[in-house]
Amino acid sequence: MVESMAGFHTQQRINRQTGKMENMRGLIPGLSDDDPSFDKDNLISYGKQTKNVFHLWLIDDIGEPRSFLKWYDILQNATEDDIVVIHINCYGGSLMTAIQIVTQIKTCQAQVVCQIESACCSAATMVALACDGMICYPHGYMMIHTSSGCSFGKQSDIKAEEAFYNPWLESFFNEIYKHFLTKKEIQNVLNGTDMWLTADEVAERFKRKVDVINRETNRAKREHMKKLQSFMSNLQNKEGLPGDGGATVEPEAGEKKEEPAKSGQQQHQQKSPSRKRKSTTTTTPKKRKEDKNK
Repeated sequence: MVESMAGFHTQQRINRQTGKMENMRGLIPGLSDDDPSFDKDNLISYGKQTKNVFHLWLIDDIGEPRSFLKWYDILQNATEDDIVVIHINCYGGSLMTAIQIVTQIKTCQAQVVCQIESACCSAATMVALACDGMICYPHGYMMIHTSSGCSFGKQSDIKAEEAFYNPWLESFFNEIYKHFLTKKEIQNVLNGTDMWLTADEVAERFKRKVDVINRETNRAKREHMKKLQSFMSNLQNKEGLPGDGGATVEPEAGEKKEEPAKSGQQQHQQKSPSRKRKSTTTTTPKKRKEDKNK
């Protein structure tokens, strides 16, 4: 959840162990309603003192990849107990270098949090949206646009490069801006529209992204539990073992609870209204077997 605190915006971060979003308040004691500043000296992760807190600064144009060798070293060697904080005041730069930074962030074992402290434009927005958590300060902002550049070589080479580059860029934009921009907005950006977002708008869109990720994570877990429950039920019926078919799957708030599967006898009774209908109380597989023997 992205919360507004007198103009300050904080966001939940992704717990890579559980796949769920967690509020950074409490993990970062400096983030409170009274003092929303980032406390760099007293960071706590999972209720214990972190081993290391690394601060990386994106305050110049994103240039050659070799300029970020120190970043790559930190991101590759940081552990799950560490926290990496990226401070952003950047107008953008090299798309290819930004993509490599995004890859390093996504494969980092530590929790990576970005702070948008002023400008976050162009390629810098990709770095920000790759992070697990975000803090956008009151006068921070984002500007998102498509890439720019030029090509040299034979006309056939330029055509071949364009034929490859356009769908490749579209695929990357759909991935990095997913749930933050709508599909229509992403297409508009690719067609040349610049999007300017205030701190409030960044916070609102990041909250929406977090909510969607939460729903997708919960849906995937429910589907997994359904498959596991079905497998356990089939196994117990095959082996004649007692049990209720495994753990139950609780629906999300607002969802309708699924009706339990009916036995063949119950289904037959529903098709024949003239017969007396039995109790609708669901029995365990073991009790159904005993009823059948009767």
